[in-house]
Amino acid sequence: MSRLLNRYALILLWLVAFLGVGLVLVSTARGPGVGGDATVYIFSARSLNNGIGLGMPGPDGAFQSLSYYPPLFPLSLSVLGIFGVDLAAGARWLNALLFGLLVGLTGFSLWRAGRSPLAGLLAALVLAVSPVAIPPYSWAMSEPLANFLGFLGLACLLIYFEKNAGWNLLIISALLVGLSTITRYAGLPFVAAGAVGIILLGIGTYKRRLGEAGFYFVVGLVPAVIWEAWDYLHSASLASRSLEQGSAGLISGLSSFWQSLRLVFLGWIFPDSWLTSFLRSGLLQTLLSLAGIAAVLVWGILILRRQAWQSEPGLFRLVCMMGLFIVIYTGFILATYLFVFPVIDVNQRIMLPLHIAFIWGIAGLGVLTLRIAGGAVRARFAVGAVIAALAVSGWYASRSARIVLQNYHDGLGYYSVAWQSSLTIQQVRQLPKDTLIVSNEVTAIYFLAGRPAYNFAELRQPQPVANFYRYGDGPLTNDPAQAIFRQNGAALVLFSNFSDDMVSLYGPRTQERIQSLVGGLRIAFSGSDGRIYFYPGASH
Repeated sequence: MSRLLNRYALILLWLVAFLGVGLVLVSTARGPGVGGDATVYIFSARSLNNGIGLGMPGPDGAFQSLSYYPPLFPLSLSVLGIFGVDLAAGARWLNALLFGLLVGLTGFSLWRAGRSPLAGLLAALVLAVSPVAIPPYSWAMSEPLANFLGFLGLACLLIYFEKNAGWNLLIISALLVGLSTITRYAGLPFVAAGAVGIILLGIGTYKRRLGEAGFYFVVGLVPAVIWEAWDYLHSASLASRSLEQGSAGLISGLSSFWQSLRLVFLGWIFPDSWLTSFLRSGLLQTLLSLAGIAAVLVWGILILRRQAWQSEPGLFRLVCMMGLFIVIYTGFILATYLFVFPVIDVNQRIMLPLHIAFIWGIAGLGVLTLRIAGGAVRARFAVGAVIAALAVSGWYASRSARIVLQNYHDGLGYYSVAWQSSLTIQQVRQLPKDTLIVSNEVTAIYFLAGRPAYNFAELRQPQPVANFYRYGDGPLTNDPAQAIFRQNGAALVLFSNFSDDMVSLYGPRTQERIQSLVGGLRIAFSGSDGRIYFYPGASH
C-alpha cells in the first residue's frame, strides 16, 4: 500500500513540475523576456556558434569578448544553437525546463528529508505557482540555471550528510555550486553556505569537518578561478567591476538596502499594487517585515532546540542549511550593494534564491514541528499546516494567473508589443548603414535593428556632471561617443525612458539636465517612444 501511495505521490509531483513549466511557457508565448543582459547572452552564444568567439561586436566594429558577465549560460545556449535551435526560443524552453526541475527538486528534497510525500508536494506546489518565481523564469536570463545548479548542489550535500557516502558526492556538490558561480556571480554564497554547513552540520570530528569544508570551498571556487583568470587576461579586471563605496555613505546605503529588502519580503505575501497603495507607509512596511522575520526566527529556535538534531537529523540539516544560505546570501548582496560599482538593484529577481530557500526552510520546519509535537497537537497542526499551504498556493496562483495572462497578451522585454511596434526602432532601421549611433538603449537597437551602438556614457557615471552642457559639447577626450556624435555625424537615439534613467543621477533637476543636453540639437525624428538627434552642422 505504501509503495502504491508513493507512486501516486510521485506522479502528482511530476504533474506539479509540469504545471510550473506550463505557466512559464504561457507567460513567454510571445517570446522570452529579452533585455540588456539577455541580448548579451544570446548574441554572445550566436557569435560562438559562428566561430567568432564568446562575445559581441562593438559599435566600432571590433569584437569584444564576454567579460562583464559569467559564461555558463551563454555557453549553454550555444550548445542548443549547435542543433539549429533559435537561441531566444532555446532560452525560453531551457528556463521553463529548469523551473520544472527546480520544482521537482524542491518536492524530492522535502520528501526525502522529512519522509513525507505530502510535504514535498505542497512545497513544490507553492513554488510552481509562485508569483515571485515565475517572472524571473520568464526572462532569458542566467538566474534559472544558476539557482538550479546551486540548490541541486546543496541537495547533494544534504544527501552526503545523510549517507556519509564518501567523497564522490561531496565533489559533485562542490562542482555544482561552483558552476553556479560562473553562471551568476551571486552563486558564490552557495559555495560559502556549503562550506560553513559542513563545519556546523557535517559528520565526524571537528578536524575532519574543517578539512572537508576547506576541500569543498577550494573545489567550488575552481570554476570561478579559471573564468576570472581568462577574464583578467582579456579585460585586465575581475568581473569587470570595481570596488567603490557609494557616494551617499554607508548609513545611507544600509537604509536604502533595507527599504528595497523589505519590499522584497513583503512582495512574497502582497502584490505590488498593495505595496504602493494602503501599505506604502515605510514604517508599516518595516513593522510588518520585522514582525514576520521575528516570528520565523522564534518558531525556528523553539523547534530546533528541542533535540531535533537527534530525532530528525535530515530535516534539522535541511532547515539549518537554508537558514545559513539566507544569511550568507543576504550578506553577500548587501556587501555588493554597498561597495561594488555599478550598483545592483535589490529586487525580486536578484533575491529569488532567498524565496526558494525560504520555501524549503519553512516546509522543513513545518514537518519538523509535526515530528516533535505531541499527539493531539500534532493532528491539529497537521491539518492547519495543510490548509495554510493550500491557502498560500491558491493566493499565489491567483496572483500568478494575472501575471501570466498579462505577459501572454503584452509580451516581455524586446518581445513586448510596445517594443515590437516601436516607431523609433523603425526609424533606426532606416538610417544609412554608415551612420554611427549613440543611445540609452544600445541592446534594444542591437536586438531589434541589428545595429551596434555606443552607450550614452553619462548614465554609467557614479556622479552627475557638475556643469550642464549640450551633448557633443562636453569633454570629448573622456567620452568617445560625444566625439563621434559631433565630428562623425552619429545619431543620438533617446527613447522615452531616458528621463527615468536620468532621475537616479539628477533627481528633481532631471528635466533641467535633459533640456540643456538636447537644446540646440537637430531633431531628425520625434515619435511617441523616442527621438533621434544630430549635432547641428555635422555631416551624416
